Amino acid sequence: MWKESQRCIKHLNKSGSLSPVGMIDIENMRPINRPPYTYCSGKWRRLSYYVRRFTAFLYDYIIASIIITCILLIYISITGLPIWNVTTGLLVYGIALPTIFVYNTLFEWALEATPGKILVSYFFNVHPIVGVLWVAFAPTYLITLLLIQPPLHIFSTVVATYFVVCFILTILTKKTDTPPKSLIVISKNKRRITFSQAAIRNIGKILPLISPIMFFVDVLMIFITKTKQRLFDIVAGTCVMPAEAFQFFEQG
Repeated sequence: MWKESQRCIKHLNKSGSLSPVGMIDIENMRPINRPPYTYCSGKWRRLSYYVRRFTAFLYDYIIASIIITCILLIYISITGLPIWNVTTGLLVYGIALPTIFVYNTLFEWALEATPGKILVSYFFNVHPIVGVLWVAFAPTYLITLLLIQPPLHIFSTVVATYFVVCFILTILTKKTDTPPKSLIVISKNKRRITFSQAAIRNIGKILPLISPIMFFVDVLMIFITKTKQRLFDIVAGTCVMPAEAFQFFEQG
């Protein structure tokens, strides 16, 4: 059944209903009114849901930071400006914030999930030890890079080696007969999110670089609200659901 569920996800069209392949009568379904983690498979459903969201969040910022670095290098190569002369204002407000916002908004609008959320489906469908290695990679990478600041050539070599080893182990231990454990961003009434909804909810993604307090409030709402929505999820009317939820949606 999970393969059919994934087919449903892929065939959602812009109008919010399903294509002729459709299996879910979205028009007649009630809004989501239960915690998303209750749809997760396995024993530790609540923990699984939170770990997925946290891991996806960190990997999205890693990917976005790589994109930001590439844009910065292109900028200084075109302008001929030494990198030490790049102002904080230009880096933060001219490059970082727009990149993070556009990255998250476009992916969630077009694919209903960012690359980080898509990667989660691979990390949680391998041997548990390999999954732990992938989950631990993101916070370790960020903490090491921001706090310890090791020599770049050593750091790059270690990161590349770790990544290759984890990738090989993922291929060798992938569970092809288990349902995907990815995350999907949908509207609270179970429709495909619109571009405006994606844009509104992702204002919260750039708050860490603007207001740490607002960012804290935005994240805190995940643990307070019944449907685990961030502050800007509530404003946009969106919700982050585990892919397994579509099996329940099929049954009404």
